[in-house]
Amino acid sequence: MSFPKNIKVRRSGIDTKQRAAKAASDEVGRRERQHQENQEIAGILNGLLNSWCDSDPGKNRDVYFFLDPTLRQRVVVREFLPEDAKVYRTQREWNEYSRTRSWHGANYDGVPYWYPIVNLDAVGKGECSKCKSAQPAVEHYVQTYNSPEGDEWLKEFFVLCRDCNSKTIFKSETSDSRF
Repeated sequence: MSFPKNIKVRRSGIDTKQRAAKAASDEVGRRERQHQENQEIAGILNGLLNSWCDSDPGKNRDVYFFLDPTLRQRVVVREFLPEDAKVYRTQREWNEYSRTRSWHGANYDGVPYWYPIVNLDAVGKGECSKCKSAQPAVEHYVQTYNSPEGDEWLKEFFVLCRDCNSKTIFKSETSDSRF
């Protein structure tokens, strides 16, 4: 293929290539943002499946909990539990289990009695900032800094919208001690 001899045709070809390059670059950026959003939502959903078994929530990893309708108490959603999950319903059952644990920091093998177990439709709700629909409210909790001089903890509350694949933060706090 030879180069066109007419300058207008050359410029037109260059403009076409530049528009195609920009469109491809925009698409790559859009897909990268979508990938990051999907990774974040997958991490949250994975946390909602497993955070109840963390013996020291937030100390070593991010934890996520659904909230009750008052948005004050962490709850475990029945639909997010394995079918064979143990559930300790009383402090006495928990104390018996606690004496048999292999070591203090080990993950729990069952749901502690202090987490109410509810159906997904009974969790607290908030409004999605994108679609304005009522969606489940979630708490995220993690130690962000750990040192002998002091720690730092982050607690944020957000609405998780699977329809929009997004989260809407409605409250965020940091503290130098556990909340």
